[in-house]
Amino acid sequence: MRKLDLWRYADMDALSRAALGEIAADLAVVNCRLVNVATHQIYPAEVYIKNGVIVYVESMESEFHISKANAAVVYDARGGYLLPGLLDSHLHVESSMLTPYNFGCGVAVHGTTGVFTDCHEIVNVAGREAFAYMLEDGKSSPIRQFMLIPSCVPSVPGLENAGATIVPEDIREMSKLDAELVVGLAEVMNYPQVVRGEKLMTDILKAARESELYLQSHYYRLFGRDLAAYLIHGLGGNHELRTAEEVSETLRQGGWVDLRGGSSISVGFGELLEPIKQSPHPAALRVTVCTDDRHAKDILEGHINLVVAKMIAEGIEPTVAIACATKNIAQEYDISNIGEVAVGKLADMIVVPEIEKMRPTAVFVGGKLIAENQKLLTKGSPAENKVTYSVKLDAIKRSDLLVSVPKKGLSEVNVNVIDFAEKVTTLTQASLPVDENGNLLVTRDDLAFITVFNRYGRGNRAFAIAQNFGLKQGAVATTVSHDSHNLVVIWKNIDDAVRAVNALIEAGGGEATCIGGSLSLIELPIGGLMSELPAEQVAAKLESYQEHFYKAFGGAKVSLLRPATTSLIVSPGYKVSDVGIVDVLAQKLIPLFP
Repeated sequence: MRKLDLWRYADMDALSRAALGEIAADLAVVNCRLVNVATHQIYPAEVYIKNGVIVYVESMESEFHISKANAAVVYDARGGYLLPGLLDSHLHVESSMLTPYNFGCGVAVHGTTGVFTDCHEIVNVAGREAFAYMLEDGKSSPIRQFMLIPSCVPSVPGLENAGATIVPEDIREMSKLDAELVVGLAEVMNYPQVVRGEKLMTDILKAARESELYLQSHYYRLFGRDLAAYLIHGLGGNHELRTAEEVSETLRQGGWVDLRGGSSISVGFGELLEPIKQSPHPAALRVTVCTDDRHAKDILEGHINLVVAKMIAEGIEPTVAIACATKNIAQEYDISNIGEVAVGKLADMIVVPEIEKMRPTAVFVGGKLIAENQKLLTKGSPAENKVTYSVKLDAIKRSDLLVSVPKKGLSEVNVNVIDFAEKVTTLTQASLPVDENGNLLVTRDDLAFITVFNRYGRGNRAFAIAQNFGLKQGAVATTVSHDSHNLVVIWKNIDDAVRAVNALIEAGGGEATCIGGSLSLIELPIGGLMSELPAEQVAAKLESYQEHFYKAFGGAKVSLLRPATTSLIVSPGYKVSDVGIVDVLAQKLIPLFP
């Protein structure tokens, strides 16, 4: 068992006597239907808690039933289902645009009592300082925020420049910050280097193993011996699987599958649930659930509870779906005292009136009622040392966005173009006009410029042409650009692009849309990724911003994270970093002019 809240077990005499009923428990939850994720049964029960630990679980159908609640506080569940608190096996808090504290407050009311967070977004911006901030701010929230140390900063060295670099010694040092909460090495995205056994990644994995950290996966389209060469390093859950075939292969080879069902980017499970449905023993599968990236606006609607409800609606047995969001995640991370409503576990529990809808009326963490009827009952004190002033760019001019062609006197020139028509981007070519000053022009409706500015003081920038990106007018700019989070602007109008970029530089980061000189802006001053405001206020700002953003796309309801993924150079296809156009699978740069 990891050192999670060991102080709660210090007075074992009190726990034993409370279990025997010789002294009063602190809390008894009565009149509930217990969802037992170990036996996959549901039955009437009473649950007793002392010092935040579950000391006795009594089935009301048992011959040993006492039927007398000896507790200082008795909570009547009114016939509702009592489940373990919901967990999220992989997410990036930064994608919510909320601080860890405000994120925890936002998801607690939906029954999330613990998350396993990879803060590699802000660590790409500010390194170990950012990791320490995320850890401390998460501690102040009402839920348990377990931390995974980013493994790939920058994501692919040589193909992008971030604001920091994480080496094996950094991993050793960050693992010492908190023995209870720093539990793993986050998604190992550079899977080609792992498979090839290259020194940088093997040294990082070695440092993590020496620090007794869980190792999290990140790969796609790996099969057979290549998958074995990756998993042999002890790597665990993967949230990037796209097909039922990949899910089945990973499970057969002994890996964990973290089903991504609540992301603001991905559309849902699709066929990924098929291997679970077809298994004769679905409860035995190494499957968990996660949200990965979820906006503040979506968090107001729900969190992991909606993922579980989705699984149940798709035909997965309720106890199996709930286990994927509780017991399985605790087992995956080797944390033995959470994930179940059982003797010796920490009293992280929720009450839901209807198991299919998964809308909690009560949420307990460590035996304390922290939320009831979608209202938070507790407050904390957020961390004071925030990561700000991370956009190290001077205001730009029109000339900073001009693309000079390689030869003088040309009226048109061939260029490589990234086509966004399909889920996986492809590379094509186009012949584009050149103005009288030798600068590239984009006149076709289906094309737009992409410019990526390094925002960490290096002074470099790169250009690309996007096809079928969907932008119809103006410009959209962002400092939320996975994973390096350089400043990206996609534009049709150069003056709108200049105004949008300069607005972000002045604000210290965020997202901006400019159409015909009309600017809409979301300020994200913490690392250029997060707001200090609570979820409700961030969601309201997003609501207003979205309308202007959609207008740039001709009214299409495009994900706000679409511009961010143009620089995601660990995702298949072709992307653009501050260095240039990247062929992700070949791990090489492609020139703009062929």
